[in-house]
Amino acid sequence: MTGWSEGPFARVERLTDLRLGKSISENNGQCRRVCVVDSHPGWLFKEYHSNASDADVLRLDKLTERPVTLRPADRELVDRNMSWPVSRVTRDSHTVGVLMPAAPDTFTTNLRTVNGRTRNAQLPIDLLAIDDDRMNRLGLPHLSLIDRVTVCSSIASVAALFERAGLVYLDWSYANAFWSTSELAAYVIDVDGCSFGPRLQMETNDWADPLVPRHSMASNAVDRYRVALLVARCLTAERDRGTVLAAVENLARCAPMIRGVAEHVVHVLTASTAAARPPLVELAAALTYAVTGAPEPGEPRTIRSGPGIKGWTPVKPRPGHPQTRPILHQYPTAPTPSMSTPGPPPGVTVPTAVTLPTPTPDTGAAHTAAVLAGWLLLAGLLFLIFTVLA
Repeated sequence: MTGWSEGPFARVERLTDLRLGKSISENNGQCRRVCVVDSHPGWLFKEYHSNASDADVLRLDKLTERPVTLRPADRELVDRNMSWPVSRVTRDSHTVGVLMPAAPDTFTTNLRTVNGRTRNAQLPIDLLAIDDDRMNRLGLPHLSLIDRVTVCSSIASVAALFERAGLVYLDWSYANAFWSTSELAAYVIDVDGCSFGPRLQMETNDWADPLVPRHSMASNAVDRYRVALLVARCLTAERDRGTVLAAVENLARCAPMIRGVAEHVVHVLTASTAAARPPLVELAAALTYAVTGAPEPGEPRTIRSGPGIKGWTPVKPRPGHPQTRPILHQYPTAPTPSMSTPGPPPGVTVPTAVTLPTPTPDTGAAHTAAVLAGWLLLAGLLFLIFTVLA
């Protein structure tokens, strides 16, 4: 695995010391190009259109050092699921770009083209927010709801780390994260754009925040909105913002294990103010519960209620209870879809529930109780007799 911790570079590298290879992306946003580093396989050089300002130089230096201060579990997440920059690259004393790890091969797959051929490409999160029919046409495997929840849990864990680390990402979209069909995990890119604290709102088509308009200062409240929207779209395969909210509510009625996730999403997407949006750690905890049956250690266990969804408080599993994905199939059978209980959105498969066995009465305990009741009755009669004779 190639990640921030395995970086073979100094925190500042000279461009002339790098042997660069082919470009994998060009003229994308503020990026002039992204190319492989032939002298260090598994690493990429991202070159900016213009030299970095003094403020950006300080920000990049602080960003490349930030993982040092993170807890071990967060550093593992950085290495496994994020293209975190490791070095600032200079040319003639000017900062022109950064070095960062490439996404592992597990985030690449063979996609079927319209003419029936296949092409090997990284798998953007865009191709998770689609239904089974389109996935099948692209040659992607069938996904159950639990598969979608697992990928979304990975996305929310990265977003929660940003918030804990005091970073504002903003650039959530269909293009800035990849996902793996084998690992059911996400990989977030363009981390070099993170800021420490609020910055000017970043506008991306179909991801506008209705409460934080363009040219205003944007904080983690915008990240909370966009991640909740991304999760809702990936779970329901519904991309339209006008219908995705109803779709996630309907899905929760058929799949009890995601009620906490639905509550959080509804609360965020319908909040009247940006400050009222709950932190990303709560979304991460709700998704973790849905995947494993237990909240993240030390994370909140109660999810706020939202319109159309009843409150739900996860219960801590018994000691020794298996923390595996099949636990999600042990919920009671969901109600049959009807006019009052809509079915799941098209293209989303809800895991089949297993009917729980009827508990067997404890006959030994019942016998003991009956004997005890008999002795108490006999004692009462004897007391009554002695009282009358006296």
